[in-house]
Amino acid sequence: SFCTLLFPHKEMQMAVTLLLTVVSAPIPVPPIPYMSESQQKAVSTAQMLGSKAAPDARQGLFAVMNNPAFKKYLMRIADGDIINYTNEELLDAFGRQYQMAEVVHNWYPASSKPGIHDVMLNTTVPYEYFFQGWQLQSLGIFPPVNTTTDVNNWAETVVFHFDQFPEEHPNFTEASTRMVYGAMNIHKSSTGNVPFGSVSSVFKNSRIRNTSTIFGVDSGMYTDACSPPSIPRFDPDLHLNCSQFQPVSTFQYWEPSLLANVMLFNYTYTSGVPHVEYPQFNLAYVIGTFLNEDWTQQYPLLGSHRLTDYIEANPAVNVQYSTDIKMVIFKYRDYLFGSSNADILRHWAIANNWVVVWADDSYNISNPTFTANKRFLDPVVLLNITAGVNITTDPSFPTLLSTFQSEWHVANSTVNRTDAFYNASWDRSWEAFQGTILQVQPLGGLSCADPDCAVVRVVDKACVCA
Repeated sequence: SFCTLLFPHKEMQMAVTLLLTVVSAPIPVPPIPYMSESQQKAVSTAQMLGSKAAPDARQGLFAVMNNPAFKKYLMRIADGDIINYTNEELLDAFGRQYQMAEVVHNWYPASSKPGIHDVMLNTTVPYEYFFQGWQLQSLGIFPPVNTTTDVNNWAETVVFHFDQFPEEHPNFTEASTRMVYGAMNIHKSSTGNVPFGSVSSVFKNSRIRNTSTIFGVDSGMYTDACSPPSIPRFDPDLHLNCSQFQPVSTFQYWEPSLLANVMLFNYTYTSGVPHVEYPQFNLAYVIGTFLNEDWTQQYPLLGSHRLTDYIEANPAVNVQYSTDIKMVIFKYRDYLFGSSNADILRHWAIANNWVVVWADDSYNISNPTFTANKRFLDPVVLLNITAGVNITTDPSFPTLLSTFQSEWHVANSTVNRTDAFYNASWDRSWEAFQGTILQVQPLGGLSCADPDCAVVRVVDKACVCA
């Protein structure tokens, strides 16, 4: 078992090479630029549109906040000093947090989510780039779609201002001129973008900050609700207020994305919120969860749509694994812990010097709540990456490592790993690691000097950085 072998880094690299041959032989791909002309143009357009829209968007946010209902809901959701902040201080704090926010892309290692053309184990580990859907289609991994009526193509050309493809079915080079979809983890979900996969790749903030296009809501939801009738829709009954559209923007000009996130959703599933107070409730909810100091409490998602009302932050580059990813989060109870897939993924993470976190969200659609900050570091990975230097020398580390190895061995040797098995396994692990040097939380706006630090230790607020 991998957990019982503490490889020196050189030997680990050799193990990774061997594992790659097990995953699959990679399909040859032609060389592509890190950022194409079309991608550069899309980011420049977002920067221009964002700079024009930001002043009015900020005033729009103040208008929502000046309604007494905003403070009423903020006091229900938030805690600590932020309930006493002025509106100006709240937006300033939100802007700082925005620059450090986790931007994630979730995916499934064994199979893609129905209707989603996304990476899997055999299309990640053997390759240099983080492929997006168009590239996967061009490689024959998924069947090509008709770009003239495709919802993603409509969003990417009309909303995000990328160039149209020259052909109906782009080749790999042409397909490499679009973006990788990312979600800003504004609700601090422990496992990233919960509905889209059990593995969450977390981008380096310094690498994507100046190369991403930002949109206030899931662009797929927006397309479903607001695209023209010629574009087929998956869920045309989504309750979005399309008249409240805000243009794409960038990290620098974040205000339009927040206003759009607040105003486009003209409904909630929450009883006791009058329709006229939805904007105030929505803004209080986003600010309250994003800035909340008590990151271990349970936040009510207040309706399943909250799982997908994140802000989109989409790197308009051909994301490189070796330079643009800082961490991977594995959902413990999604049949990953102790699995052979997890073994391969952990070796891959070590080869790229990534932090690995195991996490869980206690939520379900019928009662959608989740506990923020249910995360702990993988101690075996820490022994083999630079971020582990100041953790593996702690006197408590050997005991924590031994506990992790024992739990991994049990999972790895259990043939029938059921939901009940994983529930019990998670409970044991969480009891062992909660409150220790392995429990971690997302970066706050003032947590770390380096935006590429992966997480912050809960016990002492120390930054975990490569």
